Amino acid sequence: LVPSLGNLFVGSEPLGSNIYVDGEYKGITPKIVSELSGGPHSLKLTKEYYNDYFGTVYVKRLYPNSIYLKLERK
Repeated sequence: LVPSLGNLFVGSEPLGSNIYVDGEYKGITPKIVSELSGGPHSLKLTKEYYNDYFGTVYVKRLYPNSIYLKLERK
């Protein structure tokens, strides 16, 4: 039996921020990061000239998860 996985939509201002989930590069915003296990995951967003965002996001399996973050300009 394969465990159910969840998806996470990551949006940001500004667009085009780099997405890292559990330390692994996943692409740039806006993006749906798929096949995440349920539970807490570390999330990092980076973009040149902006402060990095570090946080934890809780993914619910079989449920549309989303997060929208505004990065502060350096």
